[in-house]
Amino acid sequence: RPAASGGLSTAVLVQSPGGGPILAAATD
Repeated sequence: RPAASGGLSTAVLVQSPGGGPILAAATD
């Protein structure tokens, strides 16, 4: 995978409105 030069991928664990935890993965 590419180095840290803009191709970073982050995974954030957030709380959904329903009350259950959801995993949101964002790729830059």
